[in-house]
Amino acid sequence: MASMIEQFQVAPPPCSAAELTLRLTYFDHTSLSFGCNRQILFYNLPISKPDFIQTIIPSLKHSLSLALKYYTILAGNLVCPIINSSGYPELRYKTGDSVSVIFSKTTTMDFNYLIGNHPRKAKDFYPFIPQLEEPKDAPGVQLAPVLAIKVTLFS
Repeated sequence: MASMIEQFQVAPPPCSAAELTLRLTYFDHTSLSFGCNRQILFYNLPISKPDFIQTIIPSLKHSLSLALKYYTILAGNLVCPIINSSGYPELRYKTGDSVSVIFSKTTTMDFNYLIGNHPRKAKDFYPFIPQLEEPKDAPGVQLAPVLAIKVTLFS
């Protein structure tokens, strides 16, 4: 079980990113049918919770914001036209879009157990997977976020 420390919406630096729309390619369309890609990365960083809050969280937020300056589409949404429409899905970034970032701490899971070279239950990893927000309805389209990030500190 992981308890939330803080939740943020991280956007590109102000006035640094122009609005952008990218049409999906054929390969993008085929990957949409497979659902979301979820990836978990583990880093061994022995640090206390106060140090994590005071040093790691601000640097990660700042570096993500700077990265979004160049990869603005990751802060945007997947725009899917309503079924009856003749439009095509596309990726769109508009000023004000952002990435949901959650920082949490777990005391119940063992880091070494999760990274070990042995069979583990898939459900043990679920608390570390960030949840994308539900798609929102807009006039004639649905907007689904492209990226969500979760950073978990192990005790």
